[in-house]
Amino acid sequence: MKKLFLIFVLALFTVATYAQAERVHTASYDSVLAVEIVYTGLVQVSGSYASVTIQGLCTDVGGTPDGTLILQGSVDGTSYINLAPKAQRFLYFPDNDTLTIVAGAIQTVSIVGNPFNYYRWKATGTASDSTLITTTYVYKKN
Repeated sequence: MKKLFLIFVLALFTVATYAQAERVHTASYDSVLAVEIVYTGLVQVSGSYASVTIQGLCTDVGGTPDGTLILQGSVDGTSYINLAPKAQRFLYFPDNDTLTIVAGAIQTVSIVGNPFNYYRWKATGTASDSTLITTTYVYKKN
């Protein structure tokens, strides 16, 4: 009976682990106000995953949204680099690593092999406006 219970618990844990990986998560969010640089949407990925897909949504909060949005990656959570499109590694939708911020703009990046532990958006505003950057992400085992 104990063995049967142990097998049931292990199977339940395995199913729960896979379900977590496939679930859509929401990261921290922030607003870009006028001419400033904001680092937002911190995503920490621990463990081995075949892919991570990160999406940034720009929502008009006031004024006319403008500026740029760039995804950055880091191994240590301190030093970040801009992630430029690489063949079969960082797949951008739309097909450009720098998104021009407009109301309703969406930048989606699918990362194959997950080479970094941390990801975040670098949002740069250029005028007297306010844009909310919302980040959602999903990671997959295979």
